[in-house]
Amino acid sequence: MRLKIEALSQKNGVLTLQCSVSDSGKGIAKDKIPSLFEPFAQEDTSINRRYGGTGLGLSICKRLAQTMGGDVSIESRENHGSTISFTCCLSEVDPENSEKPSDSKGLAPEPLLSGLIILIAEDNPFNQKLILKLLEGYGATCMVVNNGQEAIDLADELHVDAVLMDIHMPVVDGVAACEAIMQQSGESPPIIGLTADITQAEHQRMLSAGAVSIQSKPLEEVNLVNAILSALRDQRKLPEQQTGGLLASVIPAQELKKALFDNLNRLEQQLTVDEKTSLRQIIHDLMGLCGLYGMSELRELVLEFRATYSSSAVEENLKKVQFIRQHIQDFFERNAEN
Repeated sequence: MRLKIEALSQKNGVLTLQCSVSDSGKGIAKDKIPSLFEPFAQEDTSINRRYGGTGLGLSICKRLAQTMGGDVSIESRENHGSTISFTCCLSEVDPENSEKPSDSKGLAPEPLLSGLIILIAEDNPFNQKLILKLLEGYGATCMVVNNGQEAIDLADELHVDAVLMDIHMPVVDGVAACEAIMQQSGESPPIIGLTADITQAEHQRMLSAGAVSIQSKPLEEVNLVNAILSALRDQRKLPEQQTGGLLASVIPAQELKKALFDNLNRLEQQLTVDEKTSLRQIIHDLMGLCGLYGMSELRELVLEFRATYSSSAVEENLKKVQFIRQHIQDFFERNAEN
């Protein structure tokens, strides 16, 4: 076994490293290599029967490398061995002047989550991006999964320090995924539930499944970071006055507007075909975005729609959606002028 680390480039304060591990084993067939980075894929399926494992290792490694701005590759010849390499991009720090760069507000977040690996279980792409950018800004390394089953599998295969689990997830919902993770062998990571539902019954379901706390959507930056620190028994705390902002401050306003309109388009489409049974997830996604950038009135409009759509006619529901759309348009136009 041989380990090699080399610098590939050094530009604009970013150092790109390549780390390679070589062995002299039996090697891997060339036609098998492309599939090795797919979840649950193994070059020799008998390995699982003899030694255990699910075939998630290289898939996880690839995600971690890509999170660090790099990638993973394999070179191999049968009966001659293999070399597995990964690249990563690291920011250079001048020990003589190690002040952190300023963010848009003139102050960079304290790296309170530095060294932590956090699993984000969230199926909405906008919310994924939102939470990812925020936590990485505080120094965390994050992995994102799209459904409850992926969360269960990754928590079992990879050491993570904490899990953020949306309660309403496809394939396996957040409550069932939380229960499964808590039952896995070894010490389970603390799980923080995420939900746009304001009912205590919904919160209690997640807490009973093993979650240490619940964060309501729209997520607030200070509350989320402090909930993670508290779950890990870290005595540090982010002061309320340090940011004063919402989580959405890390995402451009136009991206939020597009995400809201995309959800309204889906809502209108389902209402047009009078398919009310499939509206729950769309409304849940809308609730998770409402209140960001101070859009508290929008949350009230969506809450009202959620309470009445099942007993209203299609035409009436479509008018309500159009009113919500106009409210969003007016809000962003006003803020663009300020």
